[in-house]
Amino acid sequence: MVVMKMVTDQKANHSKHHYKYINLTVYIDGKDETKDKWELLSKAQSKKAKTRYEEEKRNEKARAEREEKERPQREKNIEEARKIIITEDTSLPTAKAHKIKALQNQHGERVKVFGSC
Repeated sequence: MVVMKMVTDQKANHSKHHYKYINLTVYIDGKDETKDKWELLSKAQSKKAKTRYEEEKRNEKARAEREEKERPQREKNIEEARKIIITEDTSLPTAKAHKIKALQNQHGERVKVFGSC
């Protein structure tokens, strides 16, 4: 669990822009609960969290670019798939529906299988 305490200060620059500085103190669960319940976030932990966040942003951006690049091919494949029509072959005899237990005597016939017993 992370608890953040944020203090904002505004510092006016001599130009017409104003910059906002944020002093952020982050507390995390203490490792040893007998001493303190909360500990300050160390610089190493902060750096690791920042690099993980930046890596996730890079991966998300790369994924979005890859999806955008693959979108035309995907749409082309979908259009080709829509052109395919599956129909039953009318030159063959119609299939008779049977359960699995009744298939013993149906050798050589065209059947549609239903159920298990």
